[in-house]
Amino acid sequence: MPASATGQRPGAAPEARSIRYAVAKRVCSTPRPGEAACHAIRLVPAAKGAPGATPYVSPSYAKGPAGGFAPSALAAAYGYQPTVATTQTVAIVDAFNDPHALADLNRFDHHYGLPQETAASFRKVNQDGDASPLPANNAGWSLEIALDIETVRAVCNRCRILLVEAFSALNSRLALAVKTAARLGATEISNSYGARERGNVPPRIPKAYHQPGIVVTASTGDDGWFGWDKANNGPSGWSDNAPSAPAVYPTVVAVTGTRLALNPDGTRAHETVWNENGLHDKKGLSRGFAHGAKGASGGGCSNIYVAPAWQSAVSGYRNTGCKSGKRLAGDVAALADPFTGFDIYSTGHGWITLGGTSLASPLVAAMWALAGGAGVEKYPAKSLYDRLHYQPGAVFDVRVGGNSFCGGDTKANCSAAVTAQVPGTGNPNNLTNSNNHYPGGWAGLLDCGFKGRGLEGTVAADKQCYATAGYDGPSGVGAPNGLTVFHPTRPTVRVTAPAVLQLQTVQTWSADHFTDGLSGALPSNYKWSWGDGTTTSTSSSSTTHKFTRAGTYKVTVTVTDSVGQKAAAAKTITVGVPV
Repeated sequence: MPASATGQRPGAAPEARSIRYAVAKRVCSTPRPGEAACHAIRLVPAAKGAPGATPYVSPSYAKGPAGGFAPSALAAAYGYQPTVATTQTVAIVDAFNDPHALADLNRFDHHYGLPQETAASFRKVNQDGDASPLPANNAGWSLEIALDIETVRAVCNRCRILLVEAFSALNSRLALAVKTAARLGATEISNSYGARERGNVPPRIPKAYHQPGIVVTASTGDDGWFGWDKANNGPSGWSDNAPSAPAVYPTVVAVTGTRLALNPDGTRAHETVWNENGLHDKKGLSRGFAHGAKGASGGGCSNIYVAPAWQSAVSGYRNTGCKSGKRLAGDVAALADPFTGFDIYSTGHGWITLGGTSLASPLVAAMWALAGGAGVEKYPAKSLYDRLHYQPGAVFDVRVGGNSFCGGDTKANCSAAVTAQVPGTGNPNNLTNSNNHYPGGWAGLLDCGFKGRGLEGTVAADKQCYATAGYDGPSGVGAPNGLTVFHPTRPTVRVTAPAVLQLQTVQTWSADHFTDGLSGALPSNYKWSWGDGTTTSTSSSSTTHKFTRAGTYKVTVTVTDSVGQKAAAAKTITVGVPV
């Protein structure tokens, strides 16, 4: 994103501070077909005027050794206590081997006064769950691994960390590593990588990310809505025209990226959508999409997968324009901007600042671990949407910016900029490169607010790439405001049967151990299904019933709380049958 007249990038804290210059460089190479790329971006200091150098202002509060955010800054911004005791195990799934992972983590721990790692606190295995052989070393993925594990330790000082290294970046091997992480007891699994959504993926790959009761997070990618930013990769670049997988899988928590600014006292000043190339990608327009992809939070509606019920029902989903109720890759947001990224230690590099949605995914996974994990939810993402509905204060509403070509600017301004550079069209989806991937050198879909290729005009349902109040694609439900957003809201209950069951006898049953995830919500109705064809409804937690025939019955109670949430419990009993 271009600097303002004062030299500050939009989203920076308002106080006057020295201007620095840096180049944001991706640490992983472009993936080959069937492979994924990691989403870490390194901030490399540069001289003013150097190719690709961007002016920025580093954080004033809680800076790390390289000038990015330190752990205390993240804790202050998102409102959590990193020293909370927990038995959660956060798994990090990545490709290849980082031979210095443990040593670098210990160096990080030492710098921040944390205990050195033990065999219980940190474990590294290959995709099969074995300590050896480990994959081949890879410089780019090593930086990704260092970012992931050090972020988890910064957020959750007492979590166990399980690093699972796939033998390559093949999607099939990464999927196997996810299954291994679940098998080895992970309660959260973070995945900071991805590839373009495709329709010919073997079913076993998305199935690997279906781990009920486990929080599986995935970064939405660093190439913007539908991967539009890839059109900036020289004259032959083009948009993906699709979101990134595995973030787009319906069973995954898709983590989008933000730009975070703090007040001098450490509190959050504001948080906006991360998009380095907005507004309306002026540099790309003036240089023919050849200045390089600087990065933007990924996302967009799936072309394949249907949205889970909790997403399609959320207020605001209809304004995203997802066709046929398709999944939108955007559930929750966290810091990704590499210019105010997170400082980690890596052998051979020392202290460096990294960002990208690779930072956002482990950040959310570790906060979820602090909150106690999935809890009673089979699909943890549901908790995010329930909290937004019942307790919107649990999230910080990210409502500024966008992750598409226009960068959240008004469509009129964006269209005028396009027309000024390319007379005859005000639609960014009509722009071309000299590539031969598409007929006529089409650059692909670049912005969700405009009609498809060849058509002028705008689209009203544009919130899959434009931020707004409430739910939207670029930020999902918003950014965490404390840990409450990760707690399930729905109630729980248990059935207590009479000590001795008897036929032809009126006996008392109880629905006890009631808990509710929403403070102040109380049970309002109990409906009993006795398994013998009869039911009972009552406002009391206890009731009576008489079984008149011998047999085995499944007794179920469904409790409705005062805001309409339901919880069910069942017990199978046998009455009047000789032992």
